[in-house]
Amino acid sequence: GKEKTMSSSISAAELMALNEGEEVAHSTFPRASGLRASGLSNSRRSALKNSVLQRDYHTYSTRARHPTLRRRSKKGAGVTLRGVFMRICATVLGSFTLSCPFALAKAGVVFGVAIATVVAVAASSSLVMLVRCAEACERYEHDEIVDMYLGATAKRAAQASRLVMTVLMVAAQLIVWADLITPLAKTAFPDHEAWWMSWPAVLSFGAGLQLPSVLFTSYSSATTVASYAGVFAAFLLLVALMWPVSAKLGLVPSVVDSSTSDVGSAPVDFLGEGRGGAAAEAMLGVPVWVVAFSFHPQILEMYHGLPTNKKPLFPIVAHAAVGLAGVMVLAIGILGVVRTGNAGAAVGGNFLSPLIENDGSLLLRAAAMTFGVAMLLAVPGGCTGMRSIIARIVRDANRLEEHELRPLQQVLLWVGTPLMLVAVTCLAFVIGDVAKCADLLGSSTGMVLSFVFPGLAYAALCESSMAYMSQYQPVSETPSLATKSSSAFSWNANAAAPIPKSWPVYSARERWCALAMAGVGMGIGTVSLMATLLAW
Repeated sequence: GKEKTMSSSISAAELMALNEGEEVAHSTFPRASGLRASGLSNSRRSALKNSVLQRDYHTYSTRARHPTLRRRSKKGAGVTLRGVFMRICATVLGSFTLSCPFALAKAGVVFGVAIATVVAVAASSSLVMLVRCAEACERYEHDEIVDMYLGATAKRAAQASRLVMTVLMVAAQLIVWADLITPLAKTAFPDHEAWWMSWPAVLSFGAGLQLPSVLFTSYSSATTVASYAGVFAAFLLLVALMWPVSAKLGLVPSVVDSSTSDVGSAPVDFLGEGRGGAAAEAMLGVPVWVVAFSFHPQILEMYHGLPTNKKPLFPIVAHAAVGLAGVMVLAIGILGVVRTGNAGAAVGGNFLSPLIENDGSLLLRAAAMTFGVAMLLAVPGGCTGMRSIIARIVRDANRLEEHELRPLQQVLLWVGTPLMLVAVTCLAFVIGDVAKCADLLGSSTGMVLSFVFPGLAYAALCESSMAYMSQYQPVSETPSLATKSSSAFSWNANAAAPIPKSWPVYSARERWCALAMAGVGMGIGTVSLMATLLAW
């Protein structure tokens, strides 16, 4: 967007007033809604003392939602809208994609699709809420935003939730790797029963194979490779599942030996009238969709690295990515239910494992191999994320500076990383089912990070903004303060500058919608967690 440079000339009287802790005239420094008065005053005073109100630092965008004093971010300078799009798609089409048929089977295909659609729309909306909160308080870490609006206790809960989510996600990736590679090895060598073809051996081999990458790969490169590999693997899997349907229609040649596969012969429970119709069973499918659309902390950090002129396009890109990935994951889920031929007990946490053993299609096996490798490539990024979260928790607990964390970061890299990988591998052995990881994550940390905290933070922002905007009134009601500006509002006392049009005006309806999202999320999360514990 077009940027206008504000006047950087500051009088000595104003500088002295700032040093004494007094507020400068509102017409000189536009105030962003949602910020605490003390924090804003301190930030202005610090900016003046350090002489950073110059050129690029003292700018605001006419298309931005908040005309705040904002420093151009150098972190993540290479972040693009395409990278954000691919990252959202890769997160949705991750390891829990293989559990989507399980989720549809529990609630029935029709109700399952409806639940997935609602969760996707709510997740995309809550991401935009988080972005607006980040712009208002100029904090671009998930836990920092929670701390700004909900307090230190909520921040510690967010950090712990994110650590648990990262650990279980890495465990799920290792489980998917072992689930897919083990039947592939058995079908490739049907006459051999070696120990290295067992599920625990394949899981341990995959974890050990990633140890060098975990130690020597940067977070950005690991996540970039994993994102593109994950999207490609999901697309190949979708093609492999659709191929038999296209072959029956005569659109493509058949590559499946029908004599070796009876998959898809049983009827499909579309309305959930069988086992999938039970309320407790249906609630087991909700957390799968929640964790599939849980991408908020990672995408929020990428948003911070976007160029200023690209940030207004972020909501459009986010909605498009969630929509495309949601359509793909729903298609995989429906085809998985149809191919396995049973909407209840036959659909397990990983629907692809029985298909590999019963289906003679080389395309499906190639897709399974690609998906397993893509999940293994995502492990280094998860381990790097765990190290970062642990370092942040230690920093906040001991109130350390960034330079004081360097010795701890080295210890976490060379000592903590192997221990974390061993602990996650043991956790994968204990859980053993990707659907269990999805249910535990979606009903607890996924619901809290993606819906509860964003809803509560946005409600707090709306309340703070409405209280601040109540100090303004229409120009028509105060003729003495009328200006030549076309804006409909003006400052209520001794300030002639009108409210900039780029400032968002929050309403009570938005606040109640945010509170409703948080309340419904807490309720559904509690019920889903109870159903998960009783079922597993």
